[in-house]
Amino acid sequence: MTAIALITGASGGIGRALARQLRAQGPQTRALTDSILCKARAWNTQNDITGVLCEGQGMFLQALEGERGKVTRLYARSLPTRATRPWS
Repeated sequence: MTAIALITGASGGIGRALARQLRAQGPQTRALTDSILCKARAWNTQNDITGVLCEGQGMFLQALEGERGKVTRLYARSLPTRATRPWS
């Protein structure tokens, strides 16, 4: 499941908010989550994207917010990954 919404910032610029749920491909370990977070923090900092990643019971819930094009590129860049697959 993926939900996408366009948002307007205080400066009037258009941004994008995205939330999606993913199923872990293999065992959901602390090392896997730490690896995902390390890469995400570096990318998000460079691209002025904020987000949250929740995990548990073989699932990830990800929410992102930022400039429309940057969030769209991140979303496209992260599909598919070896660690996750779409939830359905």
